[in-house]
Amino acid sequence: MFILVAVPFADLRPMVKGGDGRVPSPDWTSDDPGAAFVRGFGKVSARNDKSLGLLGERFFADFNKAVRLRRILTIREKGWPNPLSADLRFRRLYFDGRMAGRFEFGFLVDDEEELKLKNDLGALAVDPRRVAADALASPIGVIDPGAGVEQPTTIQGCGRLLGEAYLAATTLQGDLNRFPPAEAYGSTVALGPPLVHVRLSNGVTAEVGRDHAAPDGSDGSLFFTSSVGGALRNNVLVRVSPTGSQAERGRERAVRVLFSHLHALMFAQGHFVKVQGSLDAGGRQPLKEAVDDLIGRLRGFTPTAPEHTSDGAFKDAMTTWGEAYSGRTDEVVQRLSELAGQLAKPTPIQTGLGWLNDLFQLVVKTGVTAAVEQATKAGG
Repeated sequence: MFILVAVPFADLRPMVKGGDGRVPSPDWTSDDPGAAFVRGFGKVSARNDKSLGLLGERFFADFNKAVRLRRILTIREKGWPNPLSADLRFRRLYFDGRMAGRFEFGFLVDDEEELKLKNDLGALAVDPRRVAADALASPIGVIDPGAGVEQPTTIQGCGRLLGEAYLAATTLQGDLNRFPPAEAYGSTVALGPPLVHVRLSNGVTAEVGRDHAAPDGSDGSLFFTSSVGGALRNNVLVRVSPTGSQAERGRERAVRVLFSHLHALMFAQGHFVKVQGSLDAGGRQPLKEAVDDLIGRLRGFTPTAPEHTSDGAFKDAMTTWGEAYSGRTDEVVQRLSELAGQLAKPTPIQTGLGWLNDLFQLVVKTGVTAAVEQATKAGG
């Protein structure tokens, strides 16, 4: 089992003249950032070849030093003789260099532990709603890179603390008094509600409630649901897969990465509109540039040192999406703008799939589905 909590954020400072004191390194728009780090967060690494990594983006930064997990994540259902332990495998920060990024917490249940419990029980069923709720409730400590003080919170509630820590880490030391993180948070930088990806592997089945629904065009092994007790509806994307926890297939991985990044872009766009007060023709330009950049990256995407058997299929899926939307930036921008408007309103989120289903369509539709399926059959 693999659980990924993606917390989207908007960083509008690249659009501001002078950048409000934003540090120039790492250069998130570069193909090769070289040796770099984010102060108080962690080192920058080139995109890797692991299925749990951030394939599809140029590079990421760890934030191991900025956030500490205070308790291991355990997963238990009624009738189990013992719980499953989900190790925190990574804490990674990605930013597109334009306006959108995300913090990702990746948890992994060991395949052997999972298979042993399945053999003991004869079958293994998991409620992804509770898994997501437990992951969001994980107690963490966010460390101020300046003061070095650890402040307790949860992944669900880390927004302001992590946002201010990010601002402190990415603002020049000499400009911190001019642009204090406590004042900049909520304007130039803001974090959004977490989105949880739960991947059930090795034939583990999903227990589902009445609020689960498969998006239009999905193959039935993917559906949306809601975390137990969550403030938002439909904040969990569930994938049921027959392969091991670290053997994510190419199409699965492509959907996850594209979905996460477009979700972050959508949140950033919505925050930009909130800060600006309205979205005129000139105000849409930053999103257009971000989408142009995304399409260009994916069209020319090549994994570094591929090792996994699904890397070829993943590459084909990502480049196919980039090719499909090449020259259609305005269409993607329009859809993301509409979805950002939906996300800002409570009604669609509370009453139906709303923006989640529409975002899924943007990821897999418009001629991409057939090409991705063909690539998946060829390479996994």
